[in-house]
Amino acid sequence: MEFGRALNLIDAIFGFSLTLLVTTLEVPPPDAWTSLRSVLGTGLGGQLLAFAISFVVVAGMWVVNHQVLSSFRALDSATVRTCIYLVALVIFIPFTTKAVSAPDPEDLPLPTAVFAVNVAAIVLATVALVWVGRARGLTDKPLPVPGLIVHSVAVAAIFLASIPIAYRFGPGTAQKSWLLLLLVGPAVSVFVKRR
Repeated sequence: MEFGRALNLIDAIFGFSLTLLVTTLEVPPPDAWTSLRSVLGTGLGGQLLAFAISFVVVAGMWVVNHQVLSSFRALDSATVRTCIYLVALVIFIPFTTKAVSAPDPEDLPLPTAVFAVNVAAIVLATVALVWVGRARGLTDKPLPVPGLIVHSVAVAAIFLASIPIAYRFGPGTAQKSWLLLLLVGPAVSVFVKRR
């Protein structure tokens, strides 16, 4: 029963974070609704892109979290603490998404850097959860641990590498570097199969 309560709380926080992402979108003023071009010209296009990226990131993290926790037969105080750190970072995603998509600081690198750190920290907290659970003998199903860890580290590295890119070449270029994530899954699959 306690295990189920913890899982329900974690799932609810992921769901709440996904729902809160809609609050990052600003409704354009009434006079902008004359055409799609004018609506998107108000900055809504950038906001929708940030919303989509964050939605995919949080939903993907939930899927990974579900895979990880389904391999556990129990949670103890150490794994619950790790889960709390993880969901605290997940709850922060709507805020960092709003910072990245706000039209006022769009040329400033700090919001992009904070978002990148937020996502990388979620990924690394998931890796920590896997390690803590395995070290404490709480898993009963095999996880694709090498693939999961290599994939997670690659995702975190892409987001962390975007920080100096944001400061050197601008936040737009840094955000475009996140497109490398599309290559991570296939590249990790090939790497793990060869190993």
